[in-house]
Amino acid sequence: MESIQYARLLQQGQMPDIAKLSGPFRSIDIAWQPRDLIGGDIWWTFQGADGSFTLVLVDCTGHGVPGAMLSVLVISTLTRVFAQAPSIRPAEALKALDAGMRESLHKDGEDKVSDDGCDAAIIRISPDGSELIYSGAKIDLFHRHGDEITQLRATRISLGYLKPPTQAPEEHCI
Repeated sequence: MESIQYARLLQQGQMPDIAKLSGPFRSIDIAWQPRDLIGGDIWWTFQGADGSFTLVLVDCTGHGVPGAMLSVLVISTLTRVFAQAPSIRPAEALKALDAGMRESLHKDGEDKVSDDGCDAAIIRISPDGSELIYSGAKIDLFHRHGDEITQLRATRISLGYLKPPTQAPEEHCI
């Protein structure tokens, strides 16, 4: 149990520091509670030099240790993707996450042992807050405007699995 407790601290350390969020997102509240002490459901943020804000929600295969291991891979892949292309659009970021996971897990090699991956949703909010761009891989977005709630459907694909997605993720602008 000591090892799992320590792994929990390490996984929590990978999550964004809410205290470092700025602008309209400094008052954000997050309730993150994995089913087990550690798990594969994560969130990640990126603040662009232009003032844009990106939020990523991810549901990795598995619970506990396997899910947590995949979550570390997802976080490192997202960090690399956004470091290389800070203004990447959400749909392109999902495609890059898929490619990065497939490469890291050697999905194209002959020793294809595991078939694990994730579902994800990415939103990017423009610097002035006038536009939100959303793209999802099996994670829908619910948009509330006044009393009206609209569901934006994710593309029915998953990322990082042996079988590559058969279609590109769609983008929606609000």
